[in-house]
Amino acid sequence: MSSSAVALSLLVLAALLAGLGGAVRALKSADGRSRSRLLGTAVGGGIIATAISLAPIAFGASSFSPDLSSLSILAVAGAVATADLVEVGVAVTRVIRSWPARSALQAATEATRASDPARAAAAYRIAIPALVAGAQQDRELQARLELAATHAAAGDLERAGKRVEEALERARSLGSPELCWRSLLRAAAIEADLDRTESARVHLGEAATIARERLTEQHIASVFAELAWTAYVDADPDLARTALSWAGRSAGRIDPASAFATDTTLLAAFLAMANGDLIAAEGALGAFDMTLATTADPDLSAGLLVARCCLRYLQGWRDSARSTLQAELAVMSGARRRSRVVIPLVALTLQARGSNRDTDAAAIGRMALDLAPAGGTLAGLAAYCSNPKSDPFSDPRPVLVARLLSRQLNRPAS
Repeated sequence: MSSSAVALSLLVLAALLAGLGGAVRALKSADGRSRSRLLGTAVGGGIIATAISLAPIAFGASSFSPDLSSLSILAVAGAVATADLVEVGVAVTRVIRSWPARSALQAATEATRASDPARAAAAYRIAIPALVAGAQQDRELQARLELAATHAAAGDLERAGKRVEEALERARSLGSPELCWRSLLRAAAIEADLDRTESARVHLGEAATIARERLTEQHIASVFAELAWTAYVDADPDLARTALSWAGRSAGRIDPASAFATDTTLLAAFLAMANGDLIAAEGALGAFDMTLATTADPDLSAGLLVARCCLRYLQGWRDSARSTLQAELAVMSGARRRSRVVIPLVALTLQARGSNRDTDAAAIGRMALDLAPAGGTLAGLAAYCSNPKSDPFSDPRPVLVARLLSRQLNRPAS
């Protein structure tokens, strides 16, 4: 075999290996399986075939037969091509089987945006079996957890809890650390929205163990960031600061425009307000004006709106802050992680009551009640704190929540 023919054969082999790598990556994104043995075997075979094919050129035909080098390239190329076809066939079959889920998931997204949890839940129930049939495990787990979230939004808290557990059992059974870790973080956020912070911390503990043993430092950092938010909505700013510090240390170098950076910077702004440092809070929120003029993340949009209005209220621009919240209720309604919006609004309600601004307290408290999962303890907390006949300042939990926006607790005048 001539040197030009050898070069062409090796280029074909390299193209087949690249195609196999692409197919493996595409399947991994769906089911979380790395298929490292298959890819490693193909690459190893390619290296051996390359060495054998180049041997006659390097050492002469008397040392290595040109026919043997040709045969080695053809054999490895044929094996890789076969693996390519098998993997592509698997991918195509899965796409066909999961095709009905596309329209169902789109319908669920539209229903969620329209605040119609019953229709969204029905759509997710259609999508999940199709995703199971198509082995779209990542999307399946997302759909299962979003189904739990829709039950929570509809006020069916018992069913929401059951759906979370079912999703986690399914995630654990798949054997993918990445998918299980991701599901545990989303489950923790749902549990926080249901005001079950102890369950959320249990899920985060399991996620941290998986991240430490089988994943990366960045995964550990994300767990700490979620723990910090869970502590904040549980009115424990000291733990939130500690967890946020651990998150930063684990993450190492952070891209300022990343989701991790924006998420933790927003929490840092809230914690600065809890510490009475309005200048630091304003600085943290100002970072968003420089890096993110607009955002497509509904949770971040809602969180930024609430944080800026809370800061404005604390700075004395109370009428403006209340009016902005009322005008932008639709932005807050788009948030999936409602506890991150409801708790600051409840704290702001208590600030208004402590300043004898009953109109503000009633309006902001009503928004918190509307945004909290119906029938849950967060909704009960919002209703209790905004009720002018109640005395939340004699109750431990409202007092802790009120201090999320001020180190000094103001009580209404008698």
